Amino acid sequence: MPLSHVRRVTAHRIPTERRPFADDSRRAGRYAGSTVKAPILLVVALALVGPIGASRADEAASARKIYEQRCRTCHGGSAPADSPIGPGLTGIIGSKAGTQATGIHSRAVIDSGIVWNREALRRFLSNPQRELPGTLMPVGVEDPAVLERLLDYLESL
Repeated sequence: MPLSHVRRVTAHRIPTERRPFADDSRRAGRYAGSTVKAPILLVVALALVGPIGASRADEAASARKIYEQRCRTCHGGSAPADSPIGPGLTGIIGSKAGTQATGIHSRAVIDSGIVWNREALRRFLSNPQRELPGTLMPVGVEDPAVLERLLDYLESL
């Protein structure tokens, strides 16, 4: 029995009658097979976003760990009242040096006139005694990669 009256539809193609621009053969090819390609592209995109999101979370945890190990003893936690010795670092970006409400400030820092931004903090934290002679901060962060992660964390406070 001939099946000439049955329309042939393959699993990955949209029938010609339902395809946008079916009457225009130049544009119709762009839509052929799109029902299969879209889910595959979506799966690939989600697979790529997952590891990126996880790596950002890992970077944030790493930066917080650096802060906890190297800064928290003097500068305290994220609450302003947690600073037992040095100034609290919450909201440090954009503030004037020596004006933080908590902690002890040296005359060198108070008189410096520095407004803390990422570049000013990078210079100061890489070698505090060289950048502001007379500061009370005894040590800096020598490793540039560690310093960048620490700056990322300070910006998040």
